[in-house]
Order: sequence, then C-alpha cells, then structure tokens
Amino acid sequence: MGQALSRLLFPRRLKILVLPGSFSGEELWRFTTEELPELLHQSDPQHGGPARGWSATLGDLVEFKVCLPSAAQEAEPWPQSTPQMATYYRGVSEKVRAYLKELDMDELHLRNWWNGALDALPIEGHSLPPGVSLPDEVVDAALGHVRSFVAQHGPFHGVLGFSQGAALAQLLLAGAARGEVDFDFAMQFRFAVAISGFDLPPFAKYRHLAPPAEALQLPAFAIAGARDYARHSCERMAVNTFGLAGLSEEHQGDHTVGFTPSAGFRAFLQEEWHKVYPADDPSSCCERRRRD
Repeated sequence: MGQALSRLLFPRRLKILVLPGSFSGEELWRFTTEELPELLHQSDPQHGGPARGWSATLGDLVEFKVCLPSAAQEAEPWPQSTPQMATYYRGVSEKVRAYLKELDMDELHLRNWWNGALDALPIEGHSLPPGVSLPDEVVDAALGHVRSFVAQHGPFHGVLGFSQGAALAQLLLAGAARGEVDFDFAMQFRFAVAISGFDLPPFAKYRHLAPPAEALQLPAFAIAGARDYARHSCERMAVNTFGLAGLSEEHQGDHTVGFTPSAGFRAFLQEEWHKVYPADDPSSCCERRRRD
C-alpha cells in the first residue's frame, strides 16, 4: 500500500520523521523498505514470516516522512582518519557499492550526514589521535537541514533513525531533553525508534549532549540485525540512551532496513497511536475498510 492510498484510507495516523544513514537516496530507501523484504523471502523462504514492505505492514498506522541527509555522499574516508577508521569506511563502502551494483544504481546522488569513517569511533571503539578534532560544522549543517525539514513537513509525533540517522536522533532528543534552544524543534517528538543505531561520534561541540549522561525519558524501540556490524552499538544505545533492557527485537538480516516490520514493532507503534487518538481503534478501522 502506497503512502498516497494510505493517506486516503487512514487519515488519522502517526507522523514519523525518518532520518536515514549514509549512502541514502529516495529511490534506494523506497526499494529497501518496500520491495527488498519480499525479494528476500522469495529467495529464502526460511527468512521468516509473511514478507511485506513497510507501507503494507504499517501504512494504516504511520506516515513516514523521510528527511534525506544534508551532505553529498563522500567517496573516500575523512582525510584525517586513522588507519582503523579508513579500513572501516572501505569495508562498509565495498558492501554498499556491491548492493548498488546489483540494483543497477550509482552513488552519484546519494547522501550522508557526515563522512562514514567517523562512525568507526562509536561502533568499533577507536580513539582520535591527540590534537585531531572532528568537523563540528557537518553536524551544524545537519541540524539546520533537519530543522528546516521539520518546519516544512511537521509537526511529527515521533522520530525514527537508521544508522547515522539514529546517532543524529540521539543528539536531537538529548538536546531537547536539556531544553537547549537550538533543539526546540525536537521537543515535539513523543517517542523514538532506533534501527542499527550507535552513539554520535565525538564532535567536540556536542560532547556535552550526546551520548546523554542519563537515559532519556520517552518511549523507544530498538532494532538491529542478527548479522549487523552495529548490533552491539545499537544494544548499548538502547540501554544507555533509552533505558531499555536491551534490543527490543532482532531481525535476521545485517545493517539494513530491508526487513518486514514485526508484530512487536507494530504493537509498539499501535500503543503510541492510541496515546494520540485514544478514542479510535486502528485495527477495527482497518477491518471495516477491508470488508467495504
């Protein structure tokens, strides 16, 4: 079910801001969340349950608005990367580029929030050499970009971050929790979803905010893949940032949003839906429209 049809059939839905990760593009995101789950099931029937895309599974509950990253995808590691950071970046990039080749897509129009080599710091636990600082201006640009998107497309009920997007969501929510004026636009988010998330890299300007010193007080759901290189980082985020006991669930894939949303994920969103529309029942509405 497409977003337009969902909007027509189900006008009372949660509105969620989606912050993707690096190597993001509109066509790639749509394919990975809508078509890939069914293709995976066709190639491997043991992949799990009935295979459906995000709109088909959640379209009656949620309208997702994807805010693509603010910067053009960088083809090489950050120039001041350590050897470990550069190796990490090239390993991730090789996998993504192989995926793009299979889809006959190029990375010319893809986006990232910051150079992916920086992600090695929170994911693999590396440190920067003495005297080296990360470029705060890329986060400044990301915040300005998201603020403008929210002003244009909001208000939103919640935020969903994938990979780098989850790290950026962590910063937005932590800044809002502290009441900092630069993050006032993020105070509207009532809940969060982190997929393959990890802590914000150690940008000096934002170290006092992210990762937060104490768990944030808002409902959250954390998902990672069984073969996800950020699985442990996402679990750490779930516990330390959101106060969860661990991951909310694990899908069978790797570092991806290409999975069928589970009954547990839907139940979490349905609970948040009822907080916004307490007098309504989305499931009964769904059944009524199917009968009609």
